Amino acid sequence: MAYDYVELKDANGTAFKAASKQVEASPNLVNASIIVLDAERTEDVAHVSSDTGLMLLAVRKDTAAALADTDGDYIPLIVDANGRLHVLDPNSATIAALSKAEDAAHTTGDPGIQILAVRKDTAEAIAGTAGDYAPLEVDALGRLHVSCHFAEVLDSGNDSIDVDKMGKGSRITAATLGLSAVTATTTSNEINMSGHNYITVFITVAGAYNWTVKLQGAANSGGTFMDLYDGANACSVQLQDTTRVIMWPCGAPYAKIVATEDTDGTSCTVEVVPFNR
Repeated sequence: MAYDYVELKDANGTAFKAASKQVEASPNLVNASIIVLDAERTEDVAHVSSDTGLMLLAVRKDTAAALADTDGDYIPLIVDANGRLHVLDPNSATIAALSKAEDAAHTTGDPGIQILAVRKDTAEAIAGTAGDYAPLEVDALGRLHVSCHFAEVLDSGNDSIDVDKMGKGSRITAATLGLSAVTATTTSNEINMSGHNYITVFITVAGAYNWTVKLQGAANSGGTFMDLYDGANACSVQLQDTTRVIMWPCGAPYAKIVATEDTDGTSCTVEVVPFNR
């Protein structure tokens, strides 16, 4: 139905528009359903300060429920006890499926979100400053770049290390150990293992000839030293033309390293770090 509109003013002097035919029919009673306030806005017109409008109301429903009886009926918006509008996230079921409770058991077919990383053949900071988010980084073969706090222990400079970085021990150099560039069967000085139950052995064989390096232990200083074992295997290794770092358990209070030249023609250097695991 089309109407002609006239401008009226209420008791406060506020202007509004009403259908002229409705006013003519009932000049003392204007049907609110056909009143059009100065709230009409043209699509894509810019906002202007003091624009008038109609208040959009909603119904409080602490638990969301339909207020219309049938599909297609008009219905008001609903809000919770905090005035937040009830909405349906179309991804809520997916998000719930991806969420896993702490310590919950794995189930075959569980969905999950893929963890992505950035290929950086040489590791470098991608985030601009400390505290920024940053992705994981992998090299050209897909191996994850990591930082190992034992790096100083394996430093080829062979400097003394901070005890806190290894656990309980500190590096004993080849010279102090008595195995500096040996060229024949040599037994090291005693190593006091008090407070330590493992030993890391740094071995360098500078040529293509075999050396055998093994660990021995004794109950007392100056006592009889016997070969030690890691389970059923002797704490012993045969090497040539290499540098190797080996960790052996050591339950003996005192230990020694025995280096044997199997074939003449090269030298062997050994250093150790006792530590508690």
